[in-house]
Amino acid sequence: MLGSVGSVVPKRWILGIFALGMIAIMVATSASPWAEAAAVPTSVTSTALSPTSIQVDWTPSDLGSTVPGSGVVDAYSVECNAGTPVVVTGIGTSTATITGLTANTAYVCTVKASSTSTLPGSGVSAASITTPVSLATQLGSVVISPASASVQVGGGQVISGSSKGADTGKTAITGLTVNWSITGNGSLSATTGNSVTYTATSAGSAAITASVTQAATGITKTIVANITNFTPPADTSTPQGSDPSDPTDVPTPPSLGGNTQASTGVVQPSQGATLAVPAPAAGNTKFNFPTSGTVAIPVNAVPSGSAFAVIAELIPRTGGTTVAPTLVRQESFVPLPGGVVAVDAEPLTVQFANSAGTEVKGVTLNAPADISLSVPTGNIINSGRDAASVAIYKASDPSVGPWSELTTSFSIVGGQYKFQANTSNFSTFILGSKTREVGGAGAVLPSAGDIAPTTTQAILVTTMGLLLVVGGGAYIRRQRKAAGTE
Repeated sequence: MLGSVGSVVPKRWILGIFALGMIAIMVATSASPWAEAAAVPTSVTSTALSPTSIQVDWTPSDLGSTVPGSGVVDAYSVECNAGTPVVVTGIGTSTATITGLTANTAYVCTVKASSTSTLPGSGVSAASITTPVSLATQLGSVVISPASASVQVGGGQVISGSSKGADTGKTAITGLTVNWSITGNGSLSATTGNSVTYTATSAGSAAITASVTQAATGITKTIVANITNFTPPADTSTPQGSDPSDPTDVPTPPSLGGNTQASTGVVQPSQGATLAVPAPAAGNTKFNFPTSGTVAIPVNAVPSGSAFAVIAELIPRTGGTTVAPTLVRQESFVPLPGGVVAVDAEPLTVQFANSAGTEVKGVTLNAPADISLSVPTGNIINSGRDAASVAIYKASDPSVGPWSELTTSFSIVGGQYKFQANTSNFSTFILGSKTREVGGAGAVLPSAGDIAPTTTQAILVTTMGLLLVVGGGAYIRRQRKAAGTE
């Protein structure tokens, strides 16, 4: 029977039924019968891009939404403080940029679903934000220090965060709250603040996240420090006096001769040494960066059978004049060669001496010693320098250099920036600005900041690359055919 329907039912009826079915499908999938469905965008947020522009983002309306009593949604109308609306087309569009605004002004931005042939419908507003006074006051990035570290289980590490402006010079921004979180085998002393203390609780790794939100502009920046926790090997060191590697002729610490900016001690294989050098008394230096220093030499660092008197001195710089030494040496401090600009701080000189009081040069430690130099935080900030661009430099002869940059980390302890580095031999150490931050000292590449290529730019570049590859392959194939090699 079904096979003979065509002979019973006229063909035009079958075609008519088919046409009605197609119309029904088109009506069912059309947006028009379902007017007023999900016409309003949601989750509207605003972020200041510059002192005169704001980026507005939202979740688009559902596909097929309409403006009540009007047409299908095919655009959005975006305005800030009832200014001139900016219309962006496409129901899937989710962002717009408003320009021509006024610096240091509060704005409330609203997004309305729109049909290009009608007035927009009701809208949703973002929270009020304030455009920055300048790029130097706008949050551009966050620096965390140290960015990575190894911490002994049960030990701690100070982690600090600093915020930078969006200007080319990356001006330091203060007054922002840094929020901290952790994932892994440790704990933090606090969840907010410019610095926190991380404590390693078990072997493994931990990820510490610093997040800064500039509430006025709606900008949030985050950065992560990766920490590795380790369990130290069992202590097999022998007490002083019973270790055969310790010499019997142990030198006497040298006399300081009234030098209050020096510290002395004795180091041998079974005994390390920690020397703390205080900052100079007020008025005892011509600079505004009173430096204090610490030298920590670990156990078993000096060669077996050796013992040394060690002295660490902060030498007040006097603009290039020769400074009389406490031990056997003569040094003159001049501008640092190699494009390094010295921070206005006293250099720290560390020396070894034998039992006769004669300086011993060229000693290389079996394990690196820790050198730290500290200056007040306000002095770094007020000088226009950024702590992240300051490093510890060393030179065997500070009068001629060269000055070598040591891998340096910094933390904030007691209102001071504490810069730390490791070294296996001793000479003169000083704080300096990194070469790439120094104007006039050589070519300095501009920073790319947070700028990244757009998706469209990435697709265009990728497509161009593919065309070049395909075109090159076709050319090679044609040449092979012409040469009869294929």
